[in-house]
Parts: sequence; structure tokens; C-alpha cells
Amino acid sequence: DDDVQCLLLRFYHDLGLIVHFADFKQLQNLVILDVQWLIDRFAELITIKAYTDTDPIEHEHWKELEEKGRLSSKLISRVWRDIDKEVQDQLVDIMKKFDLLHQDQRTMAMNGECIYFVPSVIQGESNPEDLVKPDSDILLVDLGVPLFVSAATPGMPIPHSIYFRLIVNL
Repeated sequence: DDDVQCLLLRFYHDLGLIVHFADFKQLQNLVILDVQWLIDRFAELITIKAYTDTDPIEHEHWKELEEKGRLSSKLISRVWRDIDKEVQDQLVDIMKKFDLLHQDQRTMAMNGECIYFVPSVIQGESNPEDLVKPDSDILLVDLGVPLFVSAATPGMPIPHSIYFRLIVNL
């Protein structure tokens, strides 16, 4: 019975034993039985590791991710080359759902390559005074687009867990 199946999937998802999104159309037919596998796959993309021994094209994509927080679909395909393209797309959808990345809509039409922003790897300025607009509590971040974040309480930092989610959802 479909109702019982959906109920069981939701139950095991709520317990954290599987990953399944019944309410997300692109992911309704995907059930991930090994949650650690999913976490490891995400980490392969958003954890910057030494990439000096990679081929020159892949090297440039890793450098772009490290320096600007921009993840290319070409790098995703290379890193996840052992995964079917349809499943790769579903994993990217999960990453978007968890606010781990955000698709840059401007790049879609340029060359068919998708670019995603990965806020957790965007590097901040080394001098904190460069981040705050003089005489205010407005935080300045360079994402290639104008962005100003103001804390409700002056001098109170914005927690990283909220900050990255905010950046992705802007």
C-alpha cells in the first residue's frame, strides 16, 4: 500500500536513518539508505583539499571554489564521476534544499555550465575592520553582487549557521 510506504519512509527519515523528501518533487523517487554516504559525498565538494596534483582544468575549478566560493557543474561531474548524472542532479538538489549551495541563475545561458555559490567556503577579509562599513554595523561581503547584512544589535555577530543560510537565500 502506497500510504503505508510513505508513512514508513517519513518515519525513518524523521529518525535520521534514511534520507527521503516526499514533499520535494525532484527527489520523491530517491531514498538514501546510508546517510553517512550522503554526508561524505557533500564533503567531497565543499571541503577544499590539496588540489595541486590534479589536471590543469580541474585545478582551476578547485581554485575558483576556494577563492570565490563558486562551484562549477564541471567540477561536480569530475568529483562525482562514479555517480550517474541523474543522481548527481538529485544530490545537488538536496544540497540546495539544505542551503549548502545556491545556483547562480546568470551563468545558465552563458555556456551551459551551471555555477553554484557555496557560502561556507567564501573567504572573509583578513582585517575585520574592512568588513564593517564605517560608523555603522553593516557587514560588507563581496560575492560579486552588492550585499549588506546588518545585525539587529550593534556589535553582535551573526552566527555562521544563520549567516550562510541567509546568504544562500538572498
